[in-house]
Amino acid sequence: MPPNQKKEYRITTLRLPKNILDVMDELVEAGVYPSKNQMIKEALEQLLRNLAISLEARYLAEQEARGNSNKKSPDSTVIFQTMGEILKKKEEEISKSNPAITRIGSIIEMDSVRAHQLSRKIQEVIKK
Repeated sequence: MPPNQKKEYRITTLRLPKNILDVMDELVEAGVYPSKNQMIKEALEQLLRNLAISLEARYLAEQEARGNSNKKSPDSTVIFQTMGEILKKKEEEISKSNPAITRIGSIIEMDSVRAHQLSRKIQEVIKK
């Protein structure tokens, strides 16, 4: 997107479990995120980034497997192993693009007991 072009936004409605919304509210109150909207936007962008990387790795794995074999369609086990190798090489790229990394400053400034409480709540929410 050109730098002087604004992103176009649309409004949507989400139905989320109350316990997830409660944790999101606490993260906003603690200053980790400016809003629940920003938290959801960053989470979806990260999900899409990860999917794009995985899909590209899938493509590259098959191309590499085809190059190492005379088979027209490589075995899925070979593709899976090759994907793992490609994703391992991209691990640094994946971690650098993680928006949660940009929130570290807010987390570092947070009271340690509060951070522990939020961590516990988040862990409980994601288990369900």
